[in-house]
Amino acid sequence: MAKISPEARERKRQSPGRPRSLSPATEARIRELRAGGSGLAVICATLTAEGVPTATGGRW
Repeated sequence: MAKISPEARERKRQSPGRPRSLSPATEARIRELRAGGSGLAVICATLTAEGVPTATGGRW
């Protein structure tokens, strides 16, 4: 395998990807529903009913 230059390695560390866009409260609510045994469709319906926006502001 080719060696990665130190500059390329540093750039990779500085840009870890897309930043999180959901609030911690929303993430906690999703984890809570999932831990309770809810499926993804039920979680989406619940979040929509509660008026929780998606990361892009749309519907679940």
